[in-house]
This record gives sequence, C-alpha cells and structure tokens, in this order.
Amino acid sequence: MQFRDVPWKRNLRKVPEEIISKIQQLTTDAFIVGTVKTLSAADVAGRFSHLAPPSELDEPSELLPPRDMGMYSTRNVDGWEVKRTDLPKIKKTFYWETPNFGDAATYGTHLHFHEREVYRREFHEPRFYKISTKLLKMATGAGGGGIYQVAINQPLLRTQNGRCL
Repeated sequence: MQFRDVPWKRNLRKVPEEIISKIQQLTTDAFIVGTVKTLSAADVAGRFSHLAPPSELDEPSELLPPRDMGMYSTRNVDGWEVKRTDLPKIKKTFYWETPNFGDAATYGTHLHFHEREVYRREFHEPRFYKISTKLLKMATGAGGGGIYQVAINQPLLRTQNGRCL
C-alpha cells in the first residue's frame, strides 16, 4: 500500500526517554496522548485539512484516520498480525485440489495435502482510535486559524499490552 506524502516525520520507532519518564511519574494508570498547536488559516486549509479542524470554539471534531496515512493508521483500522517466533512451531496442513490428467471438466479432480511446521500467528483486533480536534482560541485578525488541541479520543493505559498501538 502506498501512503500519502506528508511534510512531517511519519512514525516514532521508539518513544523518547523524557516521555517515558513522564508517563512513569503519573499517579493514574490512564493517560491521553495529545498536543496543542497554533495553526494558520493556510495550515488549516492545507497541511492539516485531513483532521477536519472545527471553525467554532469548543466544538470538537472526531475522525478515524484514513488507512493511507501510514502504518499505524492502517493497523488502527485493519488490525495486524504478529508471527510468534518465540513460541514453538506447530504442524499445519495445507490442502489444494488438482485436476486429473490436466482436465478437471472431463476427468475430475483429486485432493493434495502437505503438512509442515509453521510459527503461530497472533492477530490483534483493530482499535479504532479517533483523533479529536478542538479549537481553543481563534486567531485575531482576518487571517483566520487559531490554537487547536489535537488528541486521541480514548485513554491509553500504562499497563496495556501491545506494542503497535
């Protein structure tokens, strides 16, 4: 799948240490990931238009990020599969039908099967996290824009298992 071109860095492979230390200092288990950003009218209409920023104060807009925004947006919508190489292999049988003498219509088919050892696979369900955007303060003047809060609409847990989202 080809992802959209964006002018910012797409993903973080590793969470920065200062963010991990702040998360560990929290007194509660749940926290929300978000940021506050000042956007010009050109940014609202251009670079950040996919977030559908609201034009009214304190009127949040929520949307599910499209799957073509990147790897984590795709996993958020479709889920993902992990090959568990840390677990022992299991036997799996593969079946397929083959035509007799090259012509299935005349001579019929027969069944082939092949058994081999494979690693187990673990499927993670899609999480369907939405991005919430809220206008906190409108910019003064005719230019438009303002100060926006952008956050995930569901709290994350420090003790939550799962590496990818």
